[in-house]
Amino acid sequence: MACWRYKRLKQTEGITDKVIPFLIERTNTFKDKTMTIEILGIIAIIIMVGAYALEGRHPAFILVFAGGCALAAVYAFLINSYPFLIAEGLWALIALQRWRKVET
Repeated sequence: MACWRYKRLKQTEGITDKVIPFLIERTNTFKDKTMTIEILGIIAIIIMVGAYALEGRHPAFILVFAGGCALAAVYAFLINSYPFLIAEGLWALIALQRWRKVET
């Protein structure tokens, strides 16, 4: 794949031999970062759902839920989804407030 892509870019755009490997490497790095961000989002959702299901067992799970919401807010920021960032940030603050009420 990379070899075909290298030849095609060289023929059509006249890109130098030094730039093409950089472009291919950069594309692979972007895919790796995207996958890492997606895994972060999946982990945040798993934490949120699990903690929400277990909230009745112990107040600590409310705090874990707040942490999951905060992690989902970080994920939203990384994917530039600002409405989701605001929603998850608010959920994290609400969960922290609920946890403080239960603890006192």
